[in-house]
Amino acid sequence: MVRKPRVSNYDILLRAMRELRPVSAVYGGHYREMCPHVLGRKRDRLHCLFYQYGGESSAGPVRDGSPENWRCIPVAELTALRIHEGPWHWGPSGHGGTQTCVDVVEAVAGRKTLGASLGPDAASP
Repeated sequence: MVRKPRVSNYDILLRAMRELRPVSAVYGGHYREMCPHVLGRKRDRLHCLFYQYGGESSAGPVRDGSPENWRCIPVAELTALRIHEGPWHWGPSGHGGTQTCVDVVEAVAGRKTLGASLGPDAASP
Protein backbone atom coordinates (compact mmCIF):
# COMPACT_ATOMS: atom_id res chain seq x y z
CA MET A 1 0.00 0.00 0.00
CA VAL A 2 1.42 3.35 -1.05
CA ARG A 3 0.83 6.25 1.32
CA LYS A 4 0.59 9.82 0.15
CA PRO A 5 3.08 12.12 1.86
CA ARG A 6 1.52 14.20 4.63
CA VAL A 7 1.09 17.83 3.67
CA SER A 8 1.99 20.29 6.41
CA ASN A 9 -0.37 22.93 7.76
CA TYR A 10 2.11 25.50 6.45
CA ASP A 11 1.85 24.17 2.89
CA ILE A 12 -1.95 24.00 3.07
CA LEU A 13 -2.14 27.62 4.23
CA LEU A 14 0.30 28.82 1.54
CA ARG A 15 -1.80 27.16 -1.15
CA ALA A 16 -5.04 28.61 0.24
CA MET A 17 -3.49 32.08 0.34
CA ARG A 18 -2.08 31.76 -3.18
CA GLU A 19 -5.44 30.59 -4.57
CA LEU A 20 -7.57 32.84 -2.28
CA ARG A 21 -9.54 29.86 -1.01
CA PRO A 22 -11.04 29.50 2.47
CA VAL A 23 -10.04 26.79 4.92
CA SER A 24 -11.73 24.89 7.70
CA ALA A 25 -9.98 23.63 10.81
CA VAL A 26 -10.41 22.79 14.45
CA TYR A 27 -8.67 25.04 16.96
CA GLY A 28 -9.29 25.21 20.69
CA GLY A 29 -11.88 22.45 20.33
CA HIS A 30 -14.01 24.51 17.92
CA TYR A 31 -14.71 23.95 14.22
CA ARG A 32 -13.86 27.12 12.31
CA GLU A 33 -14.26 28.40 8.74
CA MET A 34 -11.61 31.02 7.99
CA CYS A 35 -9.54 32.78 5.37
CA PRO A 36 -5.78 32.99 6.05
CA HIS A 37 -4.45 36.52 5.44
CA VAL A 38 -0.94 36.72 6.90
CA LEU A 39 1.44 33.85 7.64
CA GLY A 40 4.73 34.20 9.49
CA ARG A 41 6.62 33.85 12.74
CA LYS A 42 6.24 35.35 16.17
CA ARG A 43 8.86 34.37 18.73
CA ASP A 44 10.07 31.62 16.35
CA ARG A 45 6.61 29.98 16.14
CA LEU A 46 4.49 29.92 13.00
CA HIS A 47 1.29 31.94 13.35
CA CYS A 48 -1.42 32.91 10.90
CA LEU A 49 -3.81 35.85 10.95
CA PHE A 50 -7.22 34.58 9.84
CA TYR A 51 -10.57 36.17 9.25
CA GLN A 52 -13.10 33.70 10.70
CA TYR A 53 -16.45 33.91 8.96
CA GLY A 54 -18.15 30.71 10.10
CA GLY A 55 -18.21 27.93 12.65
CA GLU A 56 -17.73 28.44 16.36
CA SER A 57 -15.31 30.15 18.71
CA SER A 58 -14.88 30.09 22.47
CA ALA A 59 -17.47 32.89 22.57
CA GLY A 60 -20.04 30.87 20.57
CA PRO A 61 -21.26 30.98 16.94
CA VAL A 62 -19.44 33.35 14.59
CA ARG A 63 -21.30 35.96 12.54
CA ASP A 64 -19.69 36.92 9.25
CA GLY A 65 -18.93 40.61 8.83
CA SER A 66 -17.86 41.36 12.39
CA PRO A 67 -14.53 43.13 12.99
CA GLU A 68 -14.22 40.88 16.07
CA ASN A 69 -13.59 37.82 13.88
CA TRP A 70 -9.85 38.35 13.29
CA ARG A 71 -7.88 35.47 14.81
CA CYS A 72 -4.15 35.02 15.41
CA ILE A 73 -3.62 31.26 15.65
CA PRO A 74 -0.46 29.17 16.09
CA VAL A 75 -0.26 27.03 12.94
CA ALA A 76 0.88 23.90 14.82
CA GLU A 77 -2.31 23.96 16.92
CA LEU A 78 -4.67 23.63 13.93
CA THR A 79 -6.11 20.16 13.33
CA ALA A 80 -8.23 18.79 10.48
CA LEU A 81 -7.05 21.71 8.30
CA ARG A 82 -8.55 21.60 4.81
CA ILE A 83 -8.96 23.93 1.86
CA HIS A 84 -12.53 24.13 0.63
CA GLU A 85 -14.61 25.80 -2.03
CA GLY A 86 -16.36 29.05 -1.37
CA PRO A 87 -15.85 32.79 -1.59
CA TRP A 88 -12.83 34.50 -0.07
CA HIS A 89 -13.61 36.75 2.90
CA TRP A 90 -11.37 39.80 3.19
CA GLY A 91 -13.12 40.79 6.40
CA PRO A 92 -13.67 44.31 7.69
CA SER A 93 -10.60 46.36 8.51
CA GLY A 94 -11.48 46.30 12.19
CA HIS A 95 -8.29 44.55 13.28
CA GLY A 96 -6.58 47.94 13.61
CA GLY A 97 -5.07 48.20 10.14
CA THR A 98 -1.62 47.01 11.24
CA GLN A 99 -1.37 43.36 12.14
CA THR A 100 0.57 42.32 15.23
CA CYS A 101 0.02 38.59 14.83
CA VAL A 102 3.44 37.91 13.31
CA ASP A 103 6.77 39.70 13.62
CA VAL A 104 8.34 38.16 10.50
CA VAL A 105 5.88 38.02 7.59
CA GLU A 106 6.45 35.10 5.22
CA ALA A 107 3.28 35.31 3.11
CA VAL A 108 0.33 37.63 2.52
CA ALA A 109 -2.87 36.51 0.79
CA GLY A 110 -3.17 37.66 -2.79
CA ARG A 111 0.54 38.36 -3.30
CA LYS A 112 2.29 36.49 -6.10
CA THR A 113 5.53 36.05 -4.15
CA LEU A 114 4.10 33.82 -1.43
CA GLY A 115 6.88 31.95 0.27
CA ALA A 116 9.50 33.28 -2.18
CA SER A 117 11.95 34.28 0.55
CA LEU A 118 11.71 31.00 2.41
CA GLY A 119 14.53 28.54 2.75
CA PRO A 120 14.15 24.81 2.07
CA ASP A 121 13.48 23.96 5.72
CA ALA A 122 10.80 26.59 6.24
CA ALA A 123 7.96 24.36 5.03
CA SER A 124 7.76 22.40 8.25
CA PRO A 125 5.96 24.05 11.18
